[in-house]
Amino acid sequence: MSAGVAARVARSASRLAPPSRWLCFAGHLRPWMHWRSFAASGVDLPPHVKIRMPALSPTMKQGNLVNWVKKEGETVSPGDVLAEIETDKATVEFESQDDGVLARILVPAGAQDVPVGALIALLAEEESDVPKLREARIEPEDWEGGATAEKPTTMTSTGHRAEPPPQPSSITPSSPASSAGSASGLEAQRPAPVAATARATPDVARASAMDPRTNRMLASPYARKIATERGIDMTGVQGTGPHGRIVAADLEAALELASHPAIQQLPLELFIQSKRSIPHYQLVTEIQLDKVHVWLSSLEGRHERSKEEPIELEDVLIKALAVAARQVPQVNASFLGTSIREYADVDVLVLPSDPRTPHCVVPGAHAIGLRQIHHVRTGQQESGDSKNASDSLGTIGFAWNQHVLQEMAIIVPPHAAMIVVGKPEQRIIPRSDGAFQLGTFALATASFDHRVVDGAVGAQFMARFQQCLQEPLSMLE
Repeated sequence: MSAGVAARVARSASRLAPPSRWLCFAGHLRPWMHWRSFAASGVDLPPHVKIRMPALSPTMKQGNLVNWVKKEGETVSPGDVLAEIETDKATVEFESQDDGVLARILVPAGAQDVPVGALIALLAEEESDVPKLREARIEPEDWEGGATAEKPTTMTSTGHRAEPPPQPSSITPSSPASSAGSASGLEAQRPAPVAATARATPDVARASAMDPRTNRMLASPYARKIATERGIDMTGVQGTGPHGRIVAADLEAALELASHPAIQQLPLELFIQSKRSIPHYQLVTEIQLDKVHVWLSSLEGRHERSKEEPIELEDVLIKALAVAARQVPQVNASFLGTSIREYADVDVLVLPSDPRTPHCVVPGAHAIGLRQIHHVRTGQQESGDSKNASDSLGTIGFAWNQHVLQEMAIIVPPHAAMIVVGKPEQRIIPRSDGAFQLGTFALATASFDHRVVDGAVGAQFMARFQQCLQEPLSMLE
């Protein structure tokens, strides 16, 4: 049977049987032919999302549609598994990127050799739009050969190229009468396969969240439900769904942004300038924190009785740093080009490990108590202005990184030192009587400006910092 005759028989079968039966019939008629996809332009149809066959591996050109996990009429959310697709390497779950209602499945489960880019399903934005998409007549587009066919052209009597007549839309609402066509009607323009990812990519344009036809807000049903329950005004929400539609993820992002106001971070250029212009060197020391924990435990009972917030380890670390910098004033200084300035007070710049938490400056940390340090660090008390603070960055930097054992930080100009204490860890250590016990240790890493602090002075500072923490009562001297 010639290709032209087979095409005419297949087209006649499509008019006499539902699309699913036509597919089965066409497959038995020409088992060697490639699968046909379906064009869906969406003219005179409600907004919808075209779901196409994805390329789930770099070498995949076609795949087998093993099973539809979602059925027609079921609600789909981002991340839901739509179908199971067998590639040339494995069977992969195909996830949805949008939410809506699976209105129509165009390629049935068990289909073999479905080309990448073939239209396999339609996703309705509103449940009320499902009947219109189900009743729409869908014309197939031949994917055989995998390349876009050229439109036929003719020459006029004057020798100019004549433009081909415009092709009718490939999706039209169902009607009792359908126009007759020749066998060449199936030889439509073949689009090239599109490279899809493991998530279904909507083949629609991103536009404003306001529908110009109905003058209503474009939002998914689930997003409207969230907005109603939480009293959210969707006017100022930027939609990321098809046609700029607002989806549930957009509302969650808006709520997250509203709950976390913009945090003023240190400018990136400050660290770039520091790394390029300041000669860094690092010193590391290990600190045993057992006596500090005993000290904090003894204070915890007093805090429970007074109903105050307990003093934390970070407050003690800041205090020890300030006392050590006061005793070794060369590290509490700045390089001014032709001179070095040493500061009288120790204003500690505290950099948080959580980027959503703002940095703060504890002015005169060497001269205030742990309770006041805690209030300034947690934002319960304004840090105020200090005459020694340079652009509100203090005179020395500190950070407590509870995620890693050690961090080599970049000095924050105009400081000459930046100290980072890593995550404490426990290990077994021997005692003087021959027994063993658990000990808590942390690594303290200091970055120094070699123009201001030489190695001997840096080592002296680290020894004093270690002593303040291993013998907390020495900070009272």
